[in-house]
Amino acid sequence: MRRPWILRKSNKIYKFQVEKFLEKLSRYHLLNNLIPGVLFLYLVNLLCIFSIDMSDILMVVFVGYFTGSVINRIGSVTIEPWFNKWRIVNYAPYSDFLKAEGIDEKIPTLLADNNMYRTFVAMFLLLLVLYVGHLIPVIDHFMHTDWANVVALCLLLLLYILAYRKQTAYIRKRVRKATNQPVE
Repeated sequence: MRRPWILRKSNKIYKFQVEKFLEKLSRYHLLNNLIPGVLFLYLVNLLCIFSIDMSDILMVVFVGYFTGSVINRIGSVTIEPWFNKWRIVNYAPYSDFLKAEGIDEKIPTLLADNNMYRTFVAMFLLLLVLYVGHLIPVIDHFMHTDWANVVALCLLLLLYILAYRKQTAYIRKRVRKATNQPVE
C-alpha cells in the first residue's frame, strides 16, 4: 500500500531522497544492512513466505535497511558466538587485531567483507527457518497472527538489548586501547 505523502512527490524528488540516503551509507552499512535486507525481503516474497509490496522503492530501501540491520545483529549476537564456540572461526586476540588494524589498511575492508558473510549466513538461516515454518500449516497459520507479531517484537527487543550490550563492550575495549590500558 502506498503512503499518501509518497504519492504527492514527483519522481525526481523521490529519486533524490533515495540517492541522498545511499550516499550517506558507509561501505559497511551497504554490505551488511542494505544489500542483505533488500535481498531478504525479495526472497521472502519470492518464496511466498510473506507477501511484500516491492513497488515502493523508498520503502523497500528503508525497510530493507532495517531488516538487514536485524539480520546483521542476529549474525553478530547468535551466529558469531556459535561459530566461535564450535571452532568454525578462530579470532585473533582483540589487542592484536587493534594493533594490526593500525598497520594494515586492508584489514577494515576484510573485516567488512567478513561481517557481510556472517550476515548472509544469518539471512539464509533465517530464510530456512521461515520457509520450513511456512511449509508446516500450523506454524504458517501462527506466523500470520497477532501473537506472532508480539513474539517477533519481543525477540527484536531482546536482540537489540544484546546487540547494545555487545557494542558497549566493543567500545569499552577500543577506549581502553586508545588510552593505553590493558585490553581484556
